[in-house]
Amino acid sequence: QTLSAVPTTNLCSTGTASAVTSGTNYSWSCTGANGGVPASCYANKIVQVLVTPPATIAQQNRSYGAVVDAGQTDDPLVDGVSYSGEVYYIDCLGDDTKDGKTPLTAWRTTSQVNTKTNVGYWDTAAPNGNTNPKNHTPWVAAPSGSAFLFKRGCVFDGFINVHASNFTKTPVVSIENITFGAYGERSLDRPKFRYSTLSNLYRGSLWNNGHIVHIKNLHFDGGGTSSSTGISLYKSSGSTVENSVIENIQNDGINADFSDNILVKNTTILNTNLNQGRGGGFTGSGNNLKILNSTFIDNGRDQIGAHDIYVRHLTNSVIDGNLLKGGSNLGIVIHGSSTNVSITNNDIYGNSNGIDVTGGYAESETFDGILIANNKIHDNGYRTGEQGYGLLLRSMINSSIVNNIIYGNRLGGMVFQDGTAGDAMSKNVYIYNNTFSGKDAFHLGGGNLSLVSIKNNIFNTTDNTAAFTKRAEVPYSAFVSNNNLYFSNINSTTTVLSDGVKKYSVVSFASTTGQEKFSFYGDPLFLDSATYDFRLQTSSPAKNQGVAPKIIKDFDGVLRNATTPSLGAFE
Repeated sequence: QTLSAVPTTNLCSTGTASAVTSGTNYSWSCTGANGGVPASCYANKIVQVLVTPPATIAQQNRSYGAVVDAGQTDDPLVDGVSYSGEVYYIDCLGDDTKDGKTPLTAWRTTSQVNTKTNVGYWDTAAPNGNTNPKNHTPWVAAPSGSAFLFKRGCVFDGFINVHASNFTKTPVVSIENITFGAYGERSLDRPKFRYSTLSNLYRGSLWNNGHIVHIKNLHFDGGGTSSSTGISLYKSSGSTVENSVIENIQNDGINADFSDNILVKNTTILNTNLNQGRGGGFTGSGNNLKILNSTFIDNGRDQIGAHDIYVRHLTNSVIDGNLLKGGSNLGIVIHGSSTNVSITNNDIYGNSNGIDVTGGYAESETFDGILIANNKIHDNGYRTGEQGYGLLLRSMINSSIVNNIIYGNRLGGMVFQDGTAGDAMSKNVYIYNNTFSGKDAFHLGGGNLSLVSIKNNIFNTTDNTAAFTKRAEVPYSAFVSNNNLYFSNINSTTTVLSDGVKKYSVVSFASTTGQEKFSFYGDPLFLDSATYDFRLQTSSPAKNQGVAPKIIKDFDGVLRNATTPSLGAFE
């Protein structure tokens, strides 16, 4: 129930019934002039009312991350798919002496798979001592376009190495577009690879050596002990990972460094990068990277250099629809100059920090054309030794931060700065229609900013910090801040803005600095702040108080008023 719907009469025979919030409960206790508890107050008269959210909350019902496995298979015999090469079946009760070309003649081991996927010149020659194992019978690589399908419900011991060529052709042709998928009973678990037999060849559960691979409907479990990567897509182009699980890996869950056209979709990566080193659940660099609708949980142990997603030197890339929780430092971090990167529609919480686009390499870094939009970034920084910022941003040019909901982060919502010495200085950046709620909601820092526009936002502080702090070194000519709403449910109206030296009301800040002339103070009247539903009530003063938006739809996909949109993330 809402606070106004709960009766406050007859709780005390004298004195005042006051409300206190704790989690999802409101408590009422009796207070008065006689030592805080009037003698005539009913003894221990406390009423607790569960705060029930509205029946439908669009922003809370949105789905993030990977969906539950629906028993997908990749079998041409039942799924209507086709492959240009051969199809091989692997069953944990199979027989490696069979041909592997039907479910009834399935192989048993990943070692047999490697006789088709890890084929060098000496492997094709007469038995000799240059191979592993030595003196094996000649192998023939699978043709390009082949598929290796593992039976659902099975657990396999071993690894897969894709490093094969067809030596019967001149010039020699590399084997490409190999699919590793599933077949069998849909109600059974995904095929699982749990590596337990050590090998000096072992570098990951599956590594591709630059070949194009497609991984679908599989589960890789490193056991948390072997020094390895889950899946290596290093220096490849066009590889994909879909509807799979990668967990308990010592090194990166997926490594896609120096790779182009990589797709990771509907995949869960958890408890990876356990070796206290730098890396992440996903690490990668290159062009046209897409990480979509995937789940990242508890990746990394180094609280500086390990993250859920750690990417660098990106161009034309998208990180969208993911759930990122428990990263030892960042949910998402981008290092190395990057261009045209979209970070959109993600739920990022429970990490040390949320998103970091600040640079940090020993090179000149620029982040050009970055879009950070429609994300929920909240409740970061609460485990031992963690920091607690929602966004940390520097060296951004021609970029937009729009329609984000940023709340409950331990140290602050967003820190936007000019840049590290030697890197580009932030310029031509739009910070529009975000909803900030919590401690130190927004900090603007650095003496070399230019053309930064901060409009249509709601800045709500929930403690005695300022909702907006312009640090002392920032010149007023570097930015324009206007048409924003400020509120504090603890502070007075005189302390919601700061110039790094003193605090101001909206009116006094406007008269002193020339900024915020069309901004104002007031309760934004969120639909239900207790459940973090930051949509606006019909009577909210934030309605229709903005200037032309930078994105035509709001957080929920509602079309915005094109000339006078509402403030914050919701129209």
